[in-house]
Amino acid sequence: MARLVAIALVFLVLDRLVVMVLNRVHGKWLVRVLAAVGLVLLVGGVLAMLGLIGTPPLLSSIFLGIGAVLTLRFVPALIFRGKKVEGFSRRDHAALYTALILALFWAATLYAQELGERAARNVDANPASLSLVTIFTKEHLDLPGSDVRPDMVTGLDDRPYYRYSGLSLLAYSNDRLFLVTGRYSSDFRPSIAVIRDTDAVRFEIAAPR
Repeated sequence: MARLVAIALVFLVLDRLVVMVLNRVHGKWLVRVLAAVGLVLLVGGVLAMLGLIGTPPLLSSIFLGIGAVLTLRFVPALIFRGKKVEGFSRRDHAALYTALILALFWAATLYAQELGERAARNVDANPASLSLVTIFTKEHLDLPGSDVRPDMVTGLDDRPYYRYSGLSLLAYSNDRLFLVTGRYSSDFRPSIAVIRDTDAVRFEIAAPR
């Protein structure tokens, strides 16, 4: 969100500079070019939002926002010839802010989704980047997966314990550990086991260097 707001502020400064240049040099050809670019971007963003063209979602939201600004800024100046390019009217402000707010939230949502999917693909491709977890418990745990290595050990009290090694820590949330246990087969992605953090289970976690 902060990056998008910073980009919007930069665009606002550029908009002021472009208007000053247009009013000084009377570049009608530049107004036509900017109006045409705005219409193309606006229509393209709307079509992408409706799923009619295959543009990347994040890029589509940016096209929609920039297209709305350029269209509201330069198309009226092109229609009413001989009139200087002036600031936005109240009606323009309402339409502009609505379009920009929708584009902003759409872009932020898509950016967050893209980050999450990228992180998931990275974990899938590089499971060694996760911390290793070893579980000690008195009760048997059914933890299927190619990475799980169960065995029996004897504790200080001479009682046998189950030890499960080879697991990877994906996340810890709400007193629960989300552990990657490996694949059932090459046709499946890694499976995840959710284990509650209680006094009956002891965990050892080793972070990679």
